[in-house]
Amino acid sequence: MGCDIHFHVEIQSENGVWLSADKWEYKDDYINVVYSDQFYNGRNYGLFSILAGVRNGTGFAGCDTGDGFEPIDSPRGLPDNLSFEVKVRADQWGHDGHSHSHLTLKEIKDFDFKSKKTKRRGFVYLDTYLQMEKQKNKTPDFYFGDTNMTKVKCNDIKGFSKDEIVKRYGNNVCVQLEWDISYYDVAKCFIDNTLPKMSELNSDPNKVRAVFWFDN
Repeated sequence: MGCDIHFHVEIQSENGVWLSADKWEYKDDYINVVYSDQFYNGRNYGLFSILAGVRNGTGFAGCDTGDGFEPIDSPRGLPDNLSFEVKVRADQWGHDGHSHSHLTLKEIKDFDFKSKKTKRRGFVYLDTYLQMEKQKNKTPDFYFGDTNMTKVKCNDIKGFSKDEIVKRYGNNVCVQLEWDISYYDVAKCFIDNTLPKMSELNSDPNKVRAVFWFDN
């Protein structure tokens, strides 16, 4: 089952009260933020891992996606001084929401995305692997987390021709690769798009925060 984030942004007023910065849509007793108006609406398990350790090193159905990430912090729960609208929205999700947390914009921006790296693992088609070997390319442009195909590790077939590999493993082969990736590359869309929008709300990053939880 897939996992999604419910990401909301709050601003602290001059009297210390946290107010929602989202654009809310009201329908009877139900409130929501239109998808296109959300500060962040992607599904990025690497980012989820960095924000709160959610889906850390695992993907759909628990498949291995790598060594995982050092999170900014473990889930902290919802803050006591939560804004009214975000509290209502969290209550609407009830027990279907999990790993609730919150981080100030300063905490997110102070995190060292650029120098931190981790190992990522995934599968590629045999032809893709052979082309990467030919080009001495260690990072795939496309990969998948799990498959029903015959799985082999790159070290088991390194130096073999396609005919030799197919003879040994059959035609329906995929190859597991492992490569280095920086936290920044994983979270680039969030860093380059969401954080600037949050920064526009207040010049003091301690007075802007993200409140979020997940569902799956």
